[in-house]
Amino acid sequence: MMDDEEHPVRIGLLGPLELRVRQRAVPVMGKRRRAILALLAAAGGRVVTTGTLLGEAFFDVENPAPNTLHVHVSQLRSLLAPHGPALERVGSGYRLDAAVVFTDAAELDRALAGVRTRPTPDGVARLRRALDAWRGDFCDDVPVPALESRRAHHADLRLSASETVFDAELQAGGAADLPERIEHLLAGAPLRERLWGQLMLALNVAGRQSEALAAYRRAREVLADEGGLDPGPALRELEAMILRQADSVGGVGLLAPVLPASTAPTLVWLDASGTLKARPMLDRAPVVIGRSADCDVRIDWDPLVSRRHAVIVRTADGFEVRDLGSTNGVLVDGARVTDVAPIRPRGTLQIGDTVLFLRAPSSRVGSRQHTVTAALPEPESLPGSKSEPPPQE
Repeated sequence: MMDDEEHPVRIGLLGPLELRVRQRAVPVMGKRRRAILALLAAAGGRVVTTGTLLGEAFFDVENPAPNTLHVHVSQLRSLLAPHGPALERVGSGYRLDAAVVFTDAAELDRALAGVRTRPTPDGVARLRRALDAWRGDFCDDVPVPALESRRAHHADLRLSASETVFDAELQAGGAADLPERIEHLLAGAPLRERLWGQLMLALNVAGRQSEALAAYRRAREVLADEGGLDPGPALRELEAMILRQADSVGGVGLLAPVLPASTAPTLVWLDASGTLKARPMLDRAPVVIGRSADCDVRIDWDPLVSRRHAVIVRTADGFEVRDLGSTNGVLVDGARVTDVAPIRPRGTLQIGDTVLFLRAPSSRVGSRQHTVTAALPEPESLPGSKSEPPPQE
């Protein structure tokens, strides 16, 4: 977040409308004035025409006079003093200067977009702070028709952002109160399969396997009763993983998905449908990863992956990863690869938005399997896929 020198005017939209000028709370009286301020702040620095402002802020008045709008704008400028000029007249409308005015809604948008582009710990912390600003539905005390779609958008955005934060916490080992926080969101979004999956993972990571399986049964009942749906393949696979629960991989962080025991190091990942995929690393032949059809591991669903993105080669000491000049780079265990970097067994490799795991060879065929704490696929990637044994490529 920017400090008050950079954004001296702060407008809270995630809940009842709030205005602060240089940290001082400023009451905004009158439903018209509040509606105009909310519409301008929600525009994020874009121009809102006088016609739109009149039509929305005076939606219950027939043919409102333009001069009435100008009077309310003048009064708003007085409330913003000494930063009144930040409410600018531009052409046939008005705008709030985004260089002066900060909104919590815009910060949530930016923080989530930043994590999706590059999921760093600092980015996740920023997103967590942006979520802490949530006080309720978007401008829930401003009854303007045009804001209804924004309420729905930001309610969904809050769920997506929370899921992203929950993923990061799961990858770090899971906080003690994580299941309760997920349950709180599920109460308002019971058809959100991704949240159900995260609840199961959080309980499983905490050693509460019986409760994790009970959560799956609850999810199945809720989805059937309220949506007429069956659990998707990601939830079904997660239930199977927990049922086959076994030794956890040493240390915390991203763990390898459940796969049949193998005596060879194995590269594993989830495809776009949520299906587990595997490629044993049996010889010294390079394994090229990218979008192109001639790649050994093809990731053609991820737009951040280049045609020939990276290559894994076996060395005398293990494996190393080389970036093949990709557009968006390669991360090994969260660190960017500048040219070439070693990857350890049970290490993670991020190509675009896709995470792959180098699974260590099992010393005992048929031994108990590792569970998963990686993020579930986004819900839109799930329809139509089947939960099947991973193919050997």
